[in-house]
Amino acid sequence: MRFASNIAVLTSDKFPGGTSTALATELPSLAKVGLKTLYCPPLRMFRKQPTNPHLGSAARQLNVGMSFEFRTISARTVVLHNPLIFKFDETANFRIVCENFICVMHENMLYPNGMDRFDYQRIFALLDDIVECRSFIIAPISGVSRACIPPPPTQFRVSGLDWNNIIDSRMIDASPSPQDRRGRHSRPGMEKWPAIEDLRRCFAGGKSFILGADYIRNHDHGLENAEFYDYGDLPVDQFLSLFDFFVYFHSTSWRESFGRVVAEAICAGKLVITHDYIRNTFDGACVYCTPERINDVIAGYLDQPESFVAHVAAAQADMVRFSRAGFEKKWFPLIG
Repeated sequence: MRFASNIAVLTSDKFPGGTSTALATELPSLAKVGLKTLYCPPLRMFRKQPTNPHLGSAARQLNVGMSFEFRTISARTVVLHNPLIFKFDETANFRIVCENFICVMHENMLYPNGMDRFDYQRIFALLDDIVECRSFIIAPISGVSRACIPPPPTQFRVSGLDWNNIIDSRMIDASPSPQDRRGRHSRPGMEKWPAIEDLRRCFAGGKSFILGADYIRNHDHGLENAEFYDYGDLPVDQFLSLFDFFVYFHSTSWRESFGRVVAEAICAGKLVITHDYIRNTFDGACVYCTPERINDVIAGYLDQPESFVAHVAAAQADMVRFSRAGFEKKWFPLIG
């Protein structure tokens, strides 16, 4: 069968956070293997939002077009970035013809309690109806994502490789004289924030900086030494320069499927303290504990600044697992 192109991407151009950032970073690699078009159908998800500026800018720089009205996607490999785009749609008015269809799981399929997050059985049934392919591959983006994939229908298979985010941030040395300065950032959704008591435990020590605090700032948080910024108030790299410890905890009902904020903080020279389950993605790059132990953990590193520097350096060295070269080595044999 002859295809219109070697590779095409199906997604929404309107994701406000991680999906768009991950795809924008990935585009230079996909362009190497012939990506010419992002297909962004007018589905109900995010329908009133504008194109994510980071994704739009990356596509323009690489001369990758965006198609919003189409009847067929034809390519040897079609990559769906985030099946969540079909969350509010029962049908799709286009078809996909390809050899390899890769469904990249940016969202965990299950909640921590085992419940289905987005009715993925219905979404997979919809995809099964509109996709004509030889190989339907589900690609988790991390170990956390992989653990949340229930047994798929027999016509699908889960890849043995993770379609991980590409992390190509510049590495910044850790401060040789760390201080008790703590920070965290995320988009402002309620699920991204721990209970107020845990938030106080996380940031009750020295000076604290919190970006994405639109939801938190009007609560009785009791954090007198914290500076709060709404989502988008500061560029992330500028914000990360304000502190030494990245303290990242969230609601018990949430799990990060990858945790790009964690990788960004490590690259910026921060020591990351976070949930134990994130070990499934970042191995020994972070310090894993509960909010009750944060003050003791930070005090230990302040007493031994050489250990602080050594931990951050080792964590940054481990980021090679998420390098562009590593991604291309894993996936180009299939999509190249």
